[in-house]
Order: sequence, then structure tokens, then C-alpha cells
Amino acid sequence: MESLRSTFNHVKTYLTFLPAILLLFCSSSFAQLPYQSVLPDRTSYYEQPGYLFENGNLVYAFRADSIIVVGSDVIYIPYKQLNNSVPFCLGPNMFGDRILITSGMDQFIVGDDTFSILRNPVLDKKSNFHRYADGSYITIRFDSLHTEDVLGEADSVRHFSLRLYDSSNKYIQSKWDNEFITISKFHGAVQFLNLVDDESVSAGTYTLVGLTNPDIGFHLATAREIFDFDVNDEFQYSYHNSSGLQPVSEEYTDKKLLEKVSSTNGDSVFYTWKRIIVSYHFVNGYRTDTIVTQDTIQEIIVFNELSAVGDLPFTISKSFLNQGELSIHYVYDNSFCGKNIAEQAGLYGYDSVSGCLQGIIYFNLPDRNSFASGLGLVSSYASDYPYNGTGLTFYKKAADSCGSRINFSLLTNVEVVNAGIKIQIYPNPATDQLHIEAPSIHNATVIILNLLGQVVLKQQFSDNASIEISTLPKGMYLINITDKKGNVVQKGKVVKE
Repeated sequence: MESLRSTFNHVKTYLTFLPAILLLFCSSSFAQLPYQSVLPDRTSYYEQPGYLFENGNLVYAFRADSIIVVGSDVIYIPYKQLNNSVPFCLGPNMFGDRILITSGMDQFIVGDDTFSILRNPVLDKKSNFHRYADGSYITIRFDSLHTEDVLGEADSVRHFSLRLYDSSNKYIQSKWDNEFITISKFHGAVQFLNLVDDESVSAGTYTLVGLTNPDIGFHLATAREIFDFDVNDEFQYSYHNSSGLQPVSEEYTDKKLLEKVSSTNGDSVFYTWKRIIVSYHFVNGYRTDTIVTQDTIQEIIVFNELSAVGDLPFTISKSFLNQGELSIHYVYDNSFCGKNIAEQAGLYGYDSVSGCLQGIIYFNLPDRNSFASGLGLVSSYASDYPYNGTGLTFYKKAADSCGSRINFSLLTNVEVVNAGIKIQIYPNPATDQLHIEAPSIHNATVIILNLLGQVVLKQQFSDNASIEISTLPKGMYLINITDKKGNVVQKGKVVKE
């Protein structure tokens, strides 16, 4: 028993000192590596609060695979934020045009401006971060050193603060007082600033949210993840089309997945959906008709034909409108039911020789299409008139659901019936009589409405009917055919001449 107690005490002593041993081990591991603002061969994802009217926090990608070695110095040239389709379309992003790493400092170069951080700073000491042409300058102070959790991993992190001084060395209260830079050993810059747009009201803080190679934290959804649906998944959408303040049409859609078949090599998938659509049309702000359809549709998703949303930094694809234009992607973090949104929006001109982007070429942009993992298309709105378009309002995937479910029975006030019933209405245009052939419907009713939605004629019939319309004024009319239960089985329009 004494031997057992002695063994237990030894184990307890070992466990008592284990945290200190691990901390010492981690500290020695940290000591073997330099602090790195830039990580070669890894894409870093940074998040910045979105601007007013944006969908959420914007996520930016940074990667510096273009490396030039000059003696003991290394120059990193980052990929331009907006373009990765051509390898040599390089240019400024939040870190600048290029980053020069020397034994003494990291220098971030933006045009003719240079921002510098010492590689071996002294705690509580300031150094020059940037000097402006008017003689004013920004200092950077090494405030503290901590072991912190970065993307779920322990890392040693340096914290820097910034201050602005005028040419006579007098402190100036400024936006820089509220900005910080943090640099780690394993994860690169954890918090950084937008050096390209340093004249803005806010310096623009970027926070590290993910890394690749290996993947940790945030990652961009691939096309395969975006269009990954399962049987019984359900999605509801609303569509609005307006002219000025007047509605033109509205449409509400419910889709439920009936069947999923993948190709043998996994490069495509075949979906079969059950679909219900309720459509409204308006004239002068008044609803003129309600069209209800129910059908089954097939959809084939070929992954290699889709934009690879997960490419570096975000995919650029040819526009269907003009081969001389390119569209770009933005990513918003946790902006729809806690899911990341990848948005394709904006047309940019490009140099036909180099293929590099040149900037926005005109205002009348195409639709802004947004996608989310497992949800497919989340929204599609006109860029120049954001109230026109389609948006996902509700989804249900297994136990996961979000949004406001549309009650289709309230939308229509009638039972949704199969749109495959064949009814013939002729002639159209008509002068005196309108003929209806509905051999599969008994005790039916024909209802004719004017464009204000007012009933101008109502008549019951079975199978076939000849409707006298000679007394109606010339113009366009709406026609509804209902069965004996009052369910609308067909809608249409007819012109009276």
C-alpha cells in the first residue's frame, strides 16, 4: 500500500508540473520561429465589417505566391484582390503592392509609400510606421506579447498600437488611436489594416478568420458544396418585379426534392423537383390575375461548368453579355441564417493583351447572384434596381430550417391542382363567341374579368361551352376556369375585338 501511495504522489507531482512543462515546450517552439506577417503558400482569409447596405461582413483573401529572393531579402507580390484568372495580374490589396522582408523589418509598399514593422522590436518602444509627404508620421509601438488562441490553435502574438504625430513631433488625435496590428508566429498577421485606403475615415481593420494548406477556420464554399441537396430538401422563393413604385408581377415558388442521382464519376448530379408556383400580375397597381401551377422539373448540375467559388481569391468568370467584361465575387460572412454568402456581382473591363482588370466600365450592372453552401441560389437581384429579383425566403434541410414559410393556401385561397389538364379556349382574338373545350371537367364555371379584376361574365358549363361575348367592350380580358369545387384549373387571357 505504501508503494502504491508513493507512486500516486509521484504521478500527482508530475501532473502538477505538466502545464508548466507544456508551456515551456510551447515557448521553446515559438522561440524557434520568426514572427511572420505573410505566410507563403497559404491563402489567408480576413474579415472586415461590411459597409452600410452590405449583406454582412466582407471576407477578403490574401495570398503571396509570387516570391523574389534578393540576397537575404525576400519580396512577396500578392495576387490582386479582384483578379486571379491571369497569374500576372498583380496589384495592390490591403497589404500593398508588395511586401519586402529583410532581416530587420517587414516593409509594406503601396505605390511610393512604405509602411514598416520591425522584426525584432523592443517591448514598450516606438518606431516609425509611415511618414507622409507633409512631414507628419505614424508610429507603431510594441505593446505586449501573449500566447493566444488563433483559429483554435495556440500561438505567440505580438500586439502593436499606432499614433499620429505632426512634423513638429506633436501628437494628433486621429483614427489611428483605435487601430491595432497583431502578428503571430504560425498564423501570420492576425489583425491588420487597409494600407491602400489609409486616407479613409476609418483605417479599416481586417481580422484573420481562416487559412488554407491546411484548412483551418473559414473556408470558401465550392460549387459542389453549394449545390449539394438531399431528398426532401425544401426551398421557397419570392420574386418581385416593379416599375418605379408600381408592382408589375410577383411570383412565389415552393420546391421539394424528390430524387437525386449522381453520375458514375461524380462530376454531375441529376435532381428531380416537385414545384408549385403562384404568380400575380398587376395593372396600374391593381392585381389582375392569379396563376397557380404545379409541375415536376428536372435539373442537371455539372460541377466543372460552374464558377469554382473557392478559387483564389475569388473566381472571375466571363460575362454572358459581352466577352470584354468580367464579373467578380464577394463573400459575406454569416449573413444568411448563419451561412456564408458568395455573391457574384459587378462588371469590370480588362486589358485584351494582359487580361488584367481595369475597373468598373458602366453602372448598369447585371444581376447580383448570391449562393450559399447547401442552399444553391439564395438571391438574384438587379444591381441597378435591387428591389427587382428573386430571394430565398425559407428552407428546410433535414432538421435544419430557417426563414418564413409561405402558406400557399393563403396566397391562392384555392386548392392547387395539376396544371396538366388540357383545356382549349378559342378563337383568340374573339368577336362574338368564345368556345371552350374541357372534356375532362364536369360542372365547370368560366369567369371573365376585366383588367381591374372585376367580374364581367360568369357562366357554368360541362365539357364544352360557347360563351356569348358580343356585348363586351373591346379590349383584353382575363379568363378563369374552375371545377365544381371552385378550384381554378386554368387561367388565361383573351382579346375581344
